[in-house]
Amino acid sequence: MVVIIDNAMLDWMSQLTQCLSIWIDKGLDMTDGELILARTNLGSIVECWLKFFYYVYYDDYQKN
Repeated sequence: MVVIIDNAMLDWMSQLTQCLSIWIDKGLDMTDGELILARTNLGSIVECWLKFFYYVYYDDYQKN
């Protein structure tokens, strides 16, 4: 189970969340490139949370 959680890169969640302040500070004055990066940042956070919940419920999933 530890190996599975290591693969989730959960340490990235806090770092990616801290980067959200960059996009909040930019406000509506973002270029297209910055908007793409902001959306990628959000997408990565969502992906990390999905991996986290999958790995937490992995044993229950295997039992079913």
